[in-house]
Amino acid sequence: MGAPAMPGPSRRDVVRNRARLLAAARELFVAEGFDVPAAAIARRAHVGTATLYRHFATRSDLVDAVFDAEVRHCLALLEAVEVDAPWDGVRRALEAVAELEVAAPGFAGSLLAENRETPLMTTFQRAVRTHLSTLAERLRGESDARPDLGGSDLLLALTAVRAVAVADRPEAVRHARRFVDLIIEGMRTSSAGGASG
Repeated sequence: MGAPAMPGPSRRDVVRNRARLLAAARELFVAEGFDVPAAAIARRAHVGTATLYRHFATRSDLVDAVFDAEVRHCLALLEAVEVDAPWDGVRRALEAVAELEVAAPGFAGSLLAENRETPLMTTFQRAVRTHLSTLAERLRGESDARPDLGGSDLLLALTAVRAVAVADRPEAVRHARRFVDLIIEGMRTSSAGGASG
């Protein structure tokens, strides 16, 4: 008769290890980028590399699991922004990116970066472009909006607001909101209440 089989990890251990891996990957993706070695993630989570691969067979699986909640939150926000008045929607989207960046430094940039192709991120980035194009089209329907405003301009604005939130930690939210005001003013036609000559 053979030796008794060793018991596998308990359900509680499996859940705990998955949570540790997600937390470690989140920290390292934000701090070092998506190409951080799997061994570094496993080490940070206090598990073996084999445990990492049992939970996430590919790096794409891990990236998608780490970002799933944030992606769903951002998509819900973009859908909600579409029912706002156009200028209110732009302000809400820009301020949300700043707040996300302050709450989780580097995370908004990770979400907006187009250098990571996973099923979830590809779907998210396509949805962002679609929502921003729709919002830009709605803005162009406003009498005080620049007629050349496009979705790529709104994406650039999101990226710029994120950079302000990163660069100025102590006053990040206040400065980002001020920057949002300036961006929105720049999206308006010069005759629409801006400073004159």
